[in-house]
Amino acid sequence: LASVCTGCGRLVCAIVRMEEMRRQAAVSARDHIDAVRADYLKKAAEFGKLVGGGVRFFSEDLYSGTCQLIYLCKIWHSDEVSSSAKAFTLCSVITSGLCSAAGPLMAAIKFRHIDAGNYAEVAENMDDAKRKYKELVPDKEEEEAIETTEDQLKTRHGARILLVMASMLYWGTAAAVYFSADVTCGQALPTWTYVLFAVVTVCTVGLELFTLRSLAGKPLGRVDNLAMVMAVGFGRMGQFDSFSDAAGARIMQACAAEDPEFFSWFSVWGHKFPLPTDLGTLMTVGVVLIIVFQLLPGLVLLIGNFQLPVAMKMNELTIVLAAMENH
Repeated sequence: LASVCTGCGRLVCAIVRMEEMRRQAAVSARDHIDAVRADYLKKAAEFGKLVGGGVRFFSEDLYSGTCQLIYLCKIWHSDEVSSSAKAFTLCSVITSGLCSAAGPLMAAIKFRHIDAGNYAEVAENMDDAKRKYKELVPDKEEEEAIETTEDQLKTRHGARILLVMASMLYWGTAAAVYFSADVTCGQALPTWTYVLFAVVTVCTVGLELFTLRSLAGKPLGRVDNLAMVMAVGFGRMGQFDSFSDAAGARIMQACAAEDPEFFSWFSVWGHKFPLPTDLGTLMTVGVVLIIVFQLLPGLVLLIGNFQLPVAMKMNELTIVLAAMENH
């Protein structure tokens, strides 16, 4: 009997020690995954901004912004062009530079100075740390606790559908303006186009916030106020940029239709430079570039559940992207 009691006592002690070792290993693994995750989140978000913003800059804003700048220079001293039309084009050019040139540049600087190797290695470290932690703590609640916002979006189809809806509203507004607006050369856009843009941009903000509130871990609460303000601000600037590019294309097409020869050249300090064709045709090419290099890839990545940080930037879902950077 004494031997049996001694053996049982040793067995209990061994079980307790094993459980304590497992708990310590779990704590150590959790600390490790938190450290790896912090590095991964920042690098993934900056990678998305760098790639998505870079594609946007070269395929949309560099090309369209140059065309709009040429158009602005040609009509600036014209009395036939309304002041509101000039101001709209000027805002479009400024917005293109701020949200597309500055954004990728800042992301590239941050991405370069983030430690722990390149992005692929950090992502691999993150997957390995999560796998080891789940082996030590096979509990569903604990698994959800280490999930990032990106992980949750990949597995929660309802949340991703809301983001697809927001993207469709964003691109649908630009398409509605391009195909439906009755534009006259030198005149302001119809009032309904501005109202439509304002309503849609507010709706997209609401859909992003609602999506984040539906996720576990409260990712929205981890975004500080300054980051939230910047996310909302840059997101609206990005949406206005696409809206103004679509509207600018229609305006320049209307002007080029009235006088194709005048809008087929520009001058710098008295030197005249011919364009390959008139500005209206060039802007039509610009619209095609936006569709091929931004609209379609952005929606495919979002719907296909691949490279979500890049998809968020291409679709100007900046609030979700800010949350992904912090959780």
